[in-house]
Amino acid sequence: MPASLLHKARDCLGEDPLALCEEIAEARQWLVERQGEREMSLHIVGEWCDCDILLEWHGDRGLHLLCGFGIKALRHRRGAVLELISRINARLWMGHFTIGAEDSAILYRAALPLADRTPSMALCDLFLGGCEEAADYALAFQSVLWSGVSPDEAIAIAAMRVEGRA
Repeated sequence: MPASLLHKARDCLGEDPLALCEEIAEARQWLVERQGEREMSLHIVGEWCDCDILLEWHGDRGLHLLCGFGIKALRHRRGAVLELISRINARLWMGHFTIGAEDSAILYRAALPLADRTPSMALCDLFLGGCEEAADYALAFQSVLWSGVSPDEAIAIAAMRVEGRA
């Protein structure tokens, strides 16, 4: 979390969780568009793909996140993509990948149960960080879809890229 946000973390009680997420997104230099009190869109320009994120606040339940990467599961590679999704989901600490029923888009989804509580700035930062972790797997999906590599090879390729950045 950026240092400037740590100072505000103590003062966030009672705040709108989307306002906290908006602050974090702006500090990360993501594009932010608020659609109303309970919905916000974010756009991340990534190394392998751009990510479009929809955040919805369901006050009594929590935050819901849906992230699209502009990648669709091609019919002839769908089995390999499903295998890759299964292997990636087993590695994720939060959220999961899925294939959109209507358009075969590869999506990352996560939820942050709040039960009428306001999350801390740090918790919102971790929640949004899941999108960055998910985006790290874009190269794996692209490798399976467009280069025809196996799911295991694709994960190894993505892991090399992530470790190379660390």
